[in-house]
Amino acid sequence: MELQTIIDTSIYNLPQLNQGQQNNCDGYGIAKYVMLLIYRQTGKIVNISPRWIYANCAPPGVAGLDTVTVLNFGMKVGFCTSDLVDEDTTLTEADYRNLTITPEMISCAAQYKIGSFESVSASPQAITAALLQGSAVACSIPDGNFSQEAVLPPASGIGLGLHFALIYGIAPTVNSDIIFLWDNSYGSLWGNNGDGTFLWSLFQNKICNIYSITNFIMTPPETTVYKYPKILTICKAIQNYEGWEPGSRSYRNNNPGNIDFENQPNAVLETIPKGYNENPCFAHFNTYTDGFQALYDLWVNICTVPSKDYQPTMTLDQAIFVYNGQGANSPEYAASIATALSVPVGTQLETFVQ
Repeated sequence: MELQTIIDTSIYNLPQLNQGQQNNCDGYGIAKYVMLLIYRQTGKIVNISPRWIYANCAPPGVAGLDTVTVLNFGMKVGFCTSDLVDEDTTLTEADYRNLTITPEMISCAAQYKIGSFESVSASPQAITAALLQGSAVACSIPDGNFSQEAVLPPASGIGLGLHFALIYGIAPTVNSDIIFLWDNSYGSLWGNNGDGTFLWSLFQNKICNIYSITNFIMTPPETTVYKYPKILTICKAIQNYEGWEPGSRSYRNNNPGNIDFENQPNAVLETIPKGYNENPCFAHFNTYTDGFQALYDLWVNICTVPSKDYQPTMTLDQAIFVYNGQGANSPEYAASIATALSVPVGTQLETFVQ
């Protein structure tokens, strides 16, 4: 894979976390990771609780956390928000883990869960591939000499601990070295507003425990009220058929319906990553919420407003044939939506807004 500059600038919109005196870099780092995934989907800042992670995942009598333990916990239970947990880092470590778990916390955590994660090889190519899939990368680096804008590893990692790093960017240099951009958990006064960099040439034999969250499941209570439930069902069925998953074109663009860029004032034309044999034509939205709303609005217009391409008296299969660009898979496409609606493919569009 050809290396290229990739920076997930979404992370710059999130607050910097500071673990203080707590030996909880994994808890703070993965909390920030989850916050980033939520922000990419919704454009909203949801403060995830590092103390919730520590209290549930720290082994008795052992300081610090294991990354895989935290990720598995995120799959089984999920992540509670900070509004339900006191984040006072001046507490002792024993007090910090002594958290009374309430039903409200458990219910909250069930709304933010990891669907899947995978190990990533210690190579620039593998980390680049993970970043291209729309995910940051969690890893461990030697807990060595931290400077203001970089991490300088000790001469030997033997006998030294590890520190959690959240990689959100990569940039090749003119001398063929590679810069990794990472988010720390020491607050905004550390480094470049809380962020640092390190060179691959210095860390290639010292970076370890590398993981990528490949699927994140967010099921908060629905806050958007949609006037036409049947069109909402159509949009969700289109999202499923278009293959909404990390790495897909629709996921990269926050565009669950793969709708065209034309006539989308709240979007920009998609950018095709290097190495992808695709022609730019779809809209790229700032957030998933924007993209889904655009898809919903489009289908409301399709079902209610006569136009050059659509008429409310058209049938569902006729409309999908147009929407799909007269693709050969249009009958299968229409059938999948009709199944979701529990109606025949010959149902007229105007019935979906009645």
